[in-house]
This record gives sequence, structure tokens and C-alpha cells, in this order.
Amino acid sequence: MHDRRSVTSAAGMVDCAQLKSEARRLHVLGISKPLIAKMAQRAAVNGTTVETELLASGAIDEDAYFAGLARMYGLPFLPEIDPALVVDHAHCDTQLAEPRILRLPHADRPPVMAVAANILHMEGLAKRFGRHGNGAGSLVVTTPSAIRRAIWKTGESRRVGHAVRGLFDHLQPLSARLVVTGDQGFFAGASLCLISLLLIYVPMLAVMLAHMMLSFFHMAALFLRIAAVSHGRHHPRPQPEVSFESPAGALPVYTVMVALYRETAVVPQLIAALDALDWPRSLLDVKLVCEADDHETLEAIRQARPGPHIEVVEVPVMAPRTKPKALTYALSGARGEFLTIYDAEDRPHPQQLREAYHAFRLGPSDLACLQSPLVIDNAGESWISAIFALEYSALFRRLLPALGFYRLPLPLGGTSDHFKTALLKASGGWDPYNVTEDADLGMRLCRMGYRASTLTLPTYEDAPTDFSVWLAQRTRWYKGWLPPLHNLISLYFSYVSSALPIGNITCNNSVATLWRADRAAAVESHLSRAKAAFNFQHAPDLSRKLQLKPSVSVMDLRRQPVEDSIQHRPVNSVLYFVILSKFLDD
Repeated sequence: MHDRRSVTSAAGMVDCAQLKSEARRLHVLGISKPLIAKMAQRAAVNGTTVETELLASGAIDEDAYFAGLARMYGLPFLPEIDPALVVDHAHCDTQLAEPRILRLPHADRPPVMAVAANILHMEGLAKRFGRHGNGAGSLVVTTPSAIRRAIWKTGESRRVGHAVRGLFDHLQPLSARLVVTGDQGFFAGASLCLISLLLIYVPMLAVMLAHMMLSFFHMAALFLRIAAVSHGRHHPRPQPEVSFESPAGALPVYTVMVALYRETAVVPQLIAALDALDWPRSLLDVKLVCEADDHETLEAIRQARPGPHIEVVEVPVMAPRTKPKALTYALSGARGEFLTIYDAEDRPHPQQLREAYHAFRLGPSDLACLQSPLVIDNAGESWISAIFALEYSALFRRLLPALGFYRLPLPLGGTSDHFKTALLKASGGWDPYNVTEDADLGMRLCRMGYRASTLTLPTYEDAPTDFSVWLAQRTRWYKGWLPPLHNLISLYFSYVSSALPIGNITCNNSVATLWRADRAAAVESHLSRAKAAFNFQHAPDLSRKLQLKPSVSVMDLRRQPVEDSIQHRPVNSVLYFVILSKFLDD
């Protein structure tokens, strides 16, 4: 205990000494002492630097700060970087998260390094690369924003191509790019022929079978809602907290992404809602994702003059022009440990990020997503918005919490979803060909072995009040729910197959493609979790009983799309048909 206190005390002294050294240099640069003291206090609380807090507060312009820094140490300043000088490769995207250094090759002279260094490092750089240093002329000072702009522009073709084709290339069975596969077409044709024959030769039997099937799904939907209400009574949700205390350590960086397209009218409201979020500005990474040719929205954002923590990401024009494609494109620049998405008209609760962070911090390691409840704010404007509000209340206050409690797949809403950024990237991001991208992502995360849950602090939004707008929205939702429905059916049959005795399972190529293994050792961990989940007390060595064909290696399992179904506990078949009915009944 004494040693631990000594280490903590030493670390605090080092941080304090570093802040004092940084404060002295900033004062020499011309920053006032009261402002430095205020920013130093924030830096000590947030675990950042005085420079970071100063730039995030907007008290000083970024270009003016780095220009003054370059002049102070006798180094050239480059306010804008020509994207033609930047050589694009995949590792360049790391500079989007932490823009510090960029190599600029020239045809007629040696390459130049553009740096956006911390003020504590400038003295050492000036000695080596200043006017009298050995590396004079090979280094220039620039801004982090200039590096980001150059990287975004240089790699836009590669990045947008990955956003469009990435999921299909790596997880083709989970992509909605192919509307109907060959097997699905054959099954649909065979079913249509069978139904036609039944209607022609035994019409009464066909009508009776159709009546039984429709009645089954509607009864399942009814039982689902009764079960959700019963769960809510026996497991009441805690009342939303008015405040969440910060943990002992510093908060992480949180990324907030908002996709906008032709939404100039709501830009001022959106900026105000984002500024109201209770999260340190130096640790907030807000990205407004717009189409590059949406000049009206881009101009409205410029006129709103957002803070330094808000970055505008312009998505190159490329089909399909969908929200999930834009979000996946911007995902490569997310620098937060956690990430959430909002719609342009959303008004999230100010402390929603803190609730999500506490839920992730206290939750299990496989918790990948948290859904905040959506509340309709204009329920009294029309009968359509009133019914919409009732539906959202049942969905986000009763149904989704019950599904999350029992570790069942969550059809996520289209906004206010909070993710662990690393797991979101590992799952492939959003499907650019699915117009209900978050419901699809919820099914995919479940197939890959992750779980989702819900929050209590809401996001307020407006429902459509016109019937034509409502009809267009519902049509898009039904279209987008078809791929998640297919994934849910596949997930159900994988659970059925996993309920067989483990000794009778043979892992051939078709089954291997449904398994997930992030690394070679994951196979053994899956087997141990399966033994615990199914409580095989008398099963001997499971790895010996799971007989792999010679044509399937562990490395093959690493590269295949997955369904890590055996790490979950078995689920009753009726429950899965009940969930299927949710999609069919909505």
C-alpha cells in the first residue's frame, strides 16, 4: 500500500511539474496568467495538457497559436498543406486520430516534415531544425487541422471505396448488397410453386395453413408484448440519475457522429444540443458528416461557427448515397474510445454520454453497444405523432430493455446508439446498402458474440405528422429490416444446431464459415465457454471431441465470417420466433 501511494504521489509530482513547465512557456508566448491558470486546472482534472485545453476552449485561434509558436522558436509556419504532396496509404489514417507529423516529399528538393508538436517539444526541435541547426529547412510547423484536412483529401478515394465495399468483401453473407442470393431465389421460387399448387388443388388446406401461420406470428407478437410488460414489472428500471460522478481516473475521448444531408434548418439547433453535452470539450470528438456536394448544409455549418471540438467531414460523391456509407467513411477518423451517433434533429440528454461511459465501465467486456431511449417530443401535434410516441414508449422503455436483459439480439434504433469504437470497427461498421443500418448492426454484433443493453437517459426527437412522410419512412424501414430478419433466422438455426451433443458436431467448411475467432487461441476459449454454458459435467476433452476436417485449419477460422453462437447460453426456440414476429408485426 505504501509503495502504491509513493508511485501515485510521484506521478502527480511529474504531472504538476510538466504543467508548470508548459505554463511558463505559454506565458512567454504571450498567453495571460489567469487564462493559463484556468486551463491548467482543467488539464489537471481531465488528464490532458494546458495546450490541449487552451485550443479546445476556443480562447485562442489554432492558426494564430501555432504561427506564434513557430515564430517564437524561429521555424517556418505552413498554414495549409497541399494534398498533392501527401502519399496516401492505410497508415495515414492514424494521423486523423492524432495529427502530429506528416512527410511531404518534393520532386526538386529533399522532403519536408510538417509537425504540429506540443510546446514542450518545440525547444528541442528548434535546436536541430532551426536556422542554425543541422536539419535547417527540413521541418515546418503546421496545425493539427491542416494535417487532418490533407489526410482526408488525399485518402478519400481509398476510404470511400472501403466504406462501400469493405463489409461485402470481408463479411459477404452479412451484407445487404446482394438483394437475393441464389439459394434464396431457389427457396422463394420453390415456395411460390408449392403455394400455387396448394391453392389450385387444395385451396381450403392452403387457406387453413396460411391462417395458422399468420395467427402463430400474431400470437407470438402478442405474447412478446405481454412478456415485455411482465418483465418491466418484475425488473423495474432505475430512475435516471440527475448526475454521474466522474471516476478516479481521467475520462476517455468520446466521439459523436452526426450525418446530415440537406438539413440546413436544424443546424443551429444541432450545434446547441451538442454544446449542451456534459463532457469536457478537450475530450469530445464531434464529427458532422456531410456529402461533399451538399453546399447548403456545409455553408450553414460554417455560418454557425462551431467550436474547435467539432470537425466537418465531407464524404466524396459515390453510390450508394446513404447514411451508413457516410458514417462508415467517417469512422476511420474517430479518435474516441467510445462512439455514439445522433440524427440532425435529435436533442440528447446532456448527461447521456456519462451514463453510457459508466455503463461500459461497469459492464462485461463483451458489451459492445448501448441504446438510449428515444422520446417523441411532438406527440400532441397529430394523431400520427401520438401513435408514434406510444410505439416508441413501448419499444424503448419495455421491449428493448427486456431483450437486453436476456441477452437477446437488439434491433437498434437509428440514433443514440453508443458503441465501443474498437468493437464497432472489428464488426465492419455500418452496411452502406442497408437503409435501417442500426437494426442490421444489432443483429451482426449478436452473431459475432457481443451483447447489447439499454440506457435510461433519453434523446428527444420529432415524429412525422404527415401521412405521406410517415408512409415513406415505414416503407424504408420494412425494406431495411429484411436483411436483419434473414440474419436473425440464421442465428436461430445456429442456436438449434448448438443444442446438439457436442460430441456429434463435425466442423466442416460450411459450419466453419459461421464461427468467429479473432485469433488462433480463441478456438480453445470458445470450447471452454461452451462447456460452462451447456454445463457438460461428464464431457471429457472437448477439443478432442470437436473433430475438424483436415481441409479446415485454425487460420481458416480466423479469416471466416462468423457466428460465435456456442459462447451464449441456449435460448428457447419460442423466444426466437417471438422476436421474429416483432419484425413481421411492426
